[in-house]
Amino acid sequence: MIKITLNQENQRPRTIHLPYLFVSAGGRIATSKLFWKLVKSKINEERYVQLRQINWQEIQPLLKEMKKYKGLTIVDLEDDKGQVVKITL
Repeated sequence: MIKITLNQENQRPRTIHLPYLFVSAGGRIATSKLFWKLVKSKINEERYVQLRQINWQEIQPLLKEMKKYKGLTIVDLEDDKGQVVKITL
């Protein structure tokens, strides 16, 4: 499960739990022809070409491999205002 923690000054921290099932399902959707047909109709041609250069088939094994590294912190950022973003596997 991927945990995304958002902490803003003077507010309770918010945590979003994102199961690997949703991540892999999103990857499968991103590789479908219907998805790319819809994307092409909604965005400009330059952005479409940039997105098509990503090989989504190669990303799928990476998503499966992430499960082996539970507890690893990928992103841990804090700005001047005290806002914190943390992404943990």
